[in-house]
Amino acid sequence: MPTLTPDDASAQNDAELLALLKSNTGAFNAFRVANPDYRPDFSGADFTRFSFSNANMRLANLSGAKLDHALIDNRSDFYGVNFRGADLSHVFSHGVRMATADCTGACLRNFDVTDANLNGVKFVDADLTELRTLNSKMWDTDFTRAIMKGVLIWNEKGASGFIIDAVFDDADMTDARLAAGDNGRFCVDRARIKPAAASGSLTYDQWMREKARKPL
Repeated sequence: MPTLTPDDASAQNDAELLALLKSNTGAFNAFRVANPDYRPDFSGADFTRFSFSNANMRLANLSGAKLDHALIDNRSDFYGVNFRGADLSHVFSHGVRMATADCTGACLRNFDVTDANLNGVKFVDADLTELRTLNSKMWDTDFTRAIMKGVLIWNEKGASGFIIDAVFDDADMTDARLAAGDNGRFCVDRARIKPAAASGSLTYDQWMREKARKPL
């Protein structure tokens, strides 16, 4: 198990931690519990098709990392992770916890999540083309200038989703859809949308009324 230097983070520590994560998630988690203030720097690392099952990635730096086709389950903790410029395309996840993560400029094409906690996530300038979410929560989520072409936000029968205080200013929402099964519902409140092709800001309800002639 890596031994921390007296000062703070080091490239050697992070290289050893990365190897530990990929070989023994339990030992990696134990290291994080023993060193709660240490924030691993895995920027630019290759996690293609890696399984993050049960991994404690809280507040880690994954900027520019490759996570395409990675598997993330509901035991994985990605709270506050730095995903700036990372590749999360084709990630499949059930119950991912990534509240307050920074996905600015990240690629999340075909990102497919169920029961996700996306509260406070920054998707500013991110590519969310064909993203799919099922029964997910989005409080204070920022989609400013995000590419949201073909996005589907879906709630299954009897489920509820939350889009509250979210910002969609200048997002490209071409063919984006919100849908719910029987008895499913959305709680949409105070969301703000300023379409890229329009001036001024709209509330979500105003935007939906304007789009009524063209079903989402």
